[in-house]
Amino acid sequence: MNLTVFLAVYVGARLKSQQDRASGSRTTRNARVSGSEHGHRDFASTGKPLNYFYLEVRWQGYPLVHNAHLCADLGYYYRDNDVEEGARRAIEATDCHDAHTSWYREKQRTEIARYLPDNRQLVATYAALLDDLIARAPR
Repeated sequence: MNLTVFLAVYVGARLKSQQDRASGSRTTRNARVSGSEHGHRDFASTGKPLNYFYLEVRWQGYPLVHNAHLCADLGYYYRDNDVEEGARRAIEATDCHDAHTSWYREKQRTEIARYLPDNRQLVATYAALLDDLIARAPR
């Protein structure tokens, strides 16, 4: 078994379990049942589908099983909180990843480049958004 995949899945499950206990909520197989009025989120998405951890792990070429919908084309993605699909993706990563690590790392880096500060289109989009915000009259 690829230890990296195991640790990523295990750490995520442990953190989620700790969050559940702290908030008084529990997770069913495919749905969230919340006992918290404080907007608790699952660890798997943490409300930040472009989590730096996900990008860093993949940049380094490590397999990461995740459900971050904004970067579904990266890593070993599964939808929502579908535990069965997540398990299938973890098995796939465990069985297949080591056979193509160099290719995987280069593919991930190519895909992640769209989020880097040297992406001129990204910088121009943010500059336009900021210019528009500044140009608006104060309320």
